[in-house]
Amino acid sequence: MSAFTRTRHLVAAAVGLAVAMVCGCAGPPPEIHPDPVPAEPPPAVAEVQTGRILDQLGHELEATQETGSLDGLTRVGAVAAQMLAAQTAMRATDPDNAPADQLATQFAGIVVPAAATWPRTFAAVTVPTESGAQYLYAVTQPDPRSPYAMT
Repeated sequence: MSAFTRTRHLVAAAVGLAVAMVCGCAGPPPEIHPDPVPAEPPPAVAEVQTGRILDQLGHELEATQETGSLDGLTRVGAVAAQMLAAQTAMRATDPDNAPADQLATQFAGIVVPAAATWPRTFAAVTVPTESGAQYLYAVTQPDPRSPYAMT
């Protein structure tokens, strides 16, 4: 037997011994225990998110009512933006005959459905205004990259 063959056998034996030692020291593989599937799907929007969205919406509505400008509205979209623009124009042109009620910005309740697809919508009911009117705001996110906006 040549020296080269003996060296190959010794190296193979050393590698085999090393693998056996490593495998002998290793414990059993860890068991994976996934979380159980909930009985009901989670809400489409977390409570923290709805609070933040409604706070931003309230600040934007208050700023619009104070300044009469619709600039910077990111949480008002679609028909709600058109209605707000019409109310703002009425107040600017004829303040005496403009609607007395301002849009409410304090919320009494929120309804968040469970949804896994877009568009996602939740509803918020306002606290009654001085005239006793309550508003129901539908806040929608058309796709994952768009912000929630009152529709």
